[in-house]
Amino acid sequence: MKEYINRLSLGKFRYDIPDIIKPDDVVRADVLCGTYSEEQLHIQASDVIKGVVYSSDSRVVIKNGAFIGRECNITYIADARELQDKESIEGRFTIVSDAGEKDIAYIITGYSMKAQTSLGMGDDLFHFTNIVQKSREEAAVLYRSESFKSIFLKNDENLINLYESLYDSENVYESMEEFLIAIKKKSPLTFKMDTQTRTYSLSQEGEKDSLIIEKSGWGYIELEVECDADYIKMKRGTLNSDDFVGDIYELEYLIDYSRLHNGNNYTSICVRSYGHEEQIDLIIYKENKETDIDEKNDGFDIRMEQRSARIALTQAYMAFRMKRIDREQWISDTGKMLTRVRGLKESDIVFDVFQAGLDFIAGNVFDGKQILENIKDKILTDVSSHVELYCLYLYVSTLERKDALYTSDVSQIVSRYYDNGYDTWVLLWILFYIDGQIEHNKSIKLIRIKDSFNNGCTSPVMYIEALNIYNEQPDLLRVMNRFEIQVISEGIKYGVISERLARQAAEVIGNEKTAGMSDIELLKRLYESYEEDNILEALIVHMIRTGIADEESFTYYEKAVLRGIRITRLYEFYMASIKKDIKLRLPKIVLMYFTYDSGVNYPWKSYLYANIVYNNELYKEVYDSYKHIIELYVYEQLKQENIDSNLVYLYKKFIKP
Repeated sequence: MKEYINRLSLGKFRYDIPDIIKPDDVVRADVLCGTYSEEQLHIQASDVIKGVVYSSDSRVVIKNGAFIGRECNITYIADARELQDKESIEGRFTIVSDAGEKDIAYIITGYSMKAQTSLGMGDDLFHFTNIVQKSREEAAVLYRSESFKSIFLKNDENLINLYESLYDSENVYESMEEFLIAIKKKSPLTFKMDTQTRTYSLSQEGEKDSLIIEKSGWGYIELEVECDADYIKMKRGTLNSDDFVGDIYELEYLIDYSRLHNGNNYTSICVRSYGHEEQIDLIIYKENKETDIDEKNDGFDIRMEQRSARIALTQAYMAFRMKRIDREQWISDTGKMLTRVRGLKESDIVFDVFQAGLDFIAGNVFDGKQILENIKDKILTDVSSHVELYCLYLYVSTLERKDALYTSDVSQIVSRYYDNGYDTWVLLWILFYIDGQIEHNKSIKLIRIKDSFNNGCTSPVMYIEALNIYNEQPDLLRVMNRFEIQVISEGIKYGVISERLARQAAEVIGNEKTAGMSDIELLKRLYESYEEDNILEALIVHMIRTGIADEESFTYYEKAVLRGIRITRLYEFYMASIKKDIKLRLPKIVLMYFTYDSGVNYPWKSYLYANIVYNNELYKEVYDSYKHIIELYVYEQLKQENIDSNLVYLYKKFIKP
């Protein structure tokens, strides 16, 4: 204005007022979210003009608003720190000049940083998941890139803690798989295989066979294949997704005849991934050559053969009761085993009873009747000396007659023996299937099984009977004593614990004020099977109460931290159990927790501080909060003349000569 008055005083008049050539109706700019962005507004006039520019929104700041000239570039800074993707700042620039006043609208739109991929530009975990599904190699490059956290994780602290805990895995594909599962972007890749027991009868040479492993879902999987028998020749060790053709992998194995011993050979092939296991049992019978039959009794232990047959029959029955094999397979496998053991020179009559029962179940009524008729006199001659055999005989006879009154009479006879000193698990098992009152009342059945256990019964058949009840009605599991622990352990061993029962078991143990090591080990195995947060929480609570802080327990504390589970003293036990390597990167949430110095001189405090100092470039956000605390700690430790490897490192960093 002063310049304008001076010009008038000198008699210099201007009759033509310049025009501001208005730029676009709306000034538009795209800026990166979370940043400041410097942009320019171009002003053009028909002649030299002088003026100043203002912005209506405080997030758009004019760097130097004054201008003079015919064409001018006005620099402004857009503050997009709080701007979300596709969110806009809308306002106006006001130009005040000697050519008049003009308003220019502006729209400044935020955008997220994106990555160029084979599926186009992407910036979210949904897009990344699609890349993993399309090309694991391309996804691995993105996953290991420096921009992964800012582009795909949006600097989310929880996601970054999880990502960093998995980042150092030697297998990037396994790391990506676990990451996507943890954030619920995919389900774990599972597998299945035929687990029906396989039986072989070999007389002269070995046999080649194969096992089909079928995976379901997409992603990366590693399987461990094991077999402890040296007579099974097969690929052992690790398989991964690349070994599959489509969803199928054919595991071939060869039975080495020369390494088999005479009679039955028992082994299994186990295939496991993290949290899942499948097992197939193999029963291989090696026959002697005909020229050796006369020499058979030289060193051949018939009692051992009969004992092996009992074990095999029990295993086959359990597989059937656990629904790992169907009824037809069980009948077939059991029939082969009975044919073999009944062919020995000195066969136990109990195997004849088993065969008769199997015949009735399979519908071979005539054969079953013939066997019962042939052994009837032997069994009835001296009942008092073999009560268990007699009761088995009576039970099998009920399968033949199928008469309710006769079955009731047999039930009374067996009950009388059971209640008068012959309380074996075999008689109890018989009662389960002929006494309707027990069979239909699950609580009574459980009480009977538990009483039998307390009296010394260790039969896995009884454990499976109890387990089937618990799986069907988990609410019947109300305490966790020796019996319950044994039953649940048996279920975990065979992989037949239902998810509802696993949760119930964790809840029961979790409600206990104290837990023994058997309870804690049980919770570990349950968590490995289902990875449920409530199971992990119960496990962590009791591990802390028990004071468990070894390196083996760190896995569980780490999972609890990353899952965001809130438990008193969790972070302290996390630090106490971690491997004391200062190069390891600690989750930010752990660092934030210990920012407040409680004054407690934890044994691992020097490690924590040494780790923070060593990784200070990675911990920029929290290092300043720690620096003074660490300095005070170092001088205090030096004054007390304390020393360890971590303190040596800290002394070198903070104590100057």
